[in-house]
Amino acid sequence: MFEAVREVGGEGRSELEMAAAADEVSRAAGFGGRIRMRRWPMDCDRVVIAAGRSGAVPSYFDSAIGGLGASPISSLGAGHAKVVAGEPVIVDIVHLHRGYVSDCTRMFCAGRFDEESVSKLNDMAEIRDSVVASLGRGEYCSEAWRIGSAMADEMGYSEHLMGMPLNKPFS
Repeated sequence: MFEAVREVGGEGRSELEMAAAADEVSRAAGFGGRIRMRRWPMDCDRVVIAAGRSGAVPSYFDSAIGGLGASPISSLGAGHAKVVAGEPVIVDIVHLHRGYVSDCTRMFCAGRFDEESVSKLNDMAEIRDSVVASLGRGEYCSEAWRIGSAMADEMGYSEHLMGMPLNKPFS
């Protein structure tokens, strides 16, 4: 499915066009198209593609990513936003196959990210690696959180963790 998104995607393509390509692959493999999760009757959009700023749009869905969706009445998932060179495109795909659920997320970009964005991504990878190492040593989740939170603070990201203040731009 990610390969289909990569083949169809690119500068100027809409989130919906890319989601349709992923959905075509998924349905051809036998997926029926509906996912119920967390609490009834919550449906989730199985192909969330968020280009650029639409990845920061919250939704009713209990998830880290929402997206604008195709309509205000269904504001979740892929919408009409188009891919712009140098901006991130988040692709989050859920697929059910023979009783198993696959939920994978990848980030794409048409062209290259600017150096500042790459630096921030590398910082987040460093935090992730430290948190995973802490858990691998058998430390409590609270200690892993403390380690990650302290690193984020040292790197200047402390105001942008979960529960960040509203209406405060990330610079």
